[in-house]
Amino acid sequence: LGTPTSSGGDPNPVYGYKYYPDYLGSGGGGGGYSACLGGNGGGRVTLNTGNAIIDGNVHANGGDAPNPGCAGGGGSGGSILIFAEAISGNGYIKTQGGIGRCLSGCSEYGGDGGGGRVAIYTHVPSFPANHISAQGASNGSSGAQPGSIVYLTCNYESNVGIDTVLSPQPGIIPFDTVVIPKVVVRNYSLTTQFFPVQVQIGNYADESLLNLAPGQKATLTFAP
Repeated sequence: LGTPTSSGGDPNPVYGYKYYPDYLGSGGGGGGYSACLGGNGGGRVTLNTGNAIIDGNVHANGGDAPNPGCAGGGGSGGSILIFAEAISGNGYIKTQGGIGRCLSGCSEYGGDGGGGRVAIYTHVPSFPANHISAQGASNGSSGAQPGSIVYLTCNYESNVGIDTVLSPQPGIIPFDTVVIPKVVVRNYSLTTQFFPVQVQIGNYADESLLNLAPGQKATLTFAP
């Protein structure tokens, strides 16, 4: 998810979780006075189903700046997370950024909205990958960053999980102590599994992607 700034500004970096996207998009910056508004941020979609047939549109796009002629910024794309046994159809899945507007004569542009994030986990991936988009807008400013797309064939219901928490240890953690989360993840199933792992402690969260053989363990160290 990337967010634009006010008139003439550069878009901010992409943020949020790649494998478990759940952030809303950010609204675009205003263009310097009250009537010059930015576009709305994109929403959030989570779908957990058996057979997903998408022949329409699943969108969490950022909104375009609403007022041509003043340099409002575009909103950034939101998040779409889908778990489905099978996914097919000929529709579109998008978390695109909204466009920023320009001042009269286009001497100055509002920032464009960055792309959001899409993650799809399925057993049968029959939905066309080229119908999935997380592009940032590009309407003449410095250009917004794209978001991310994860489209994986995996057994997401598999029996995998945390084997041991190495850090933080139970008990009281002194104030201002830097704790680096470290866990051992194990595949308890009878088949090789390809899956994402997210660790969340209070407001902190980080994620990683693993491919483990049956019974295999892996130690994950997350950024502090």
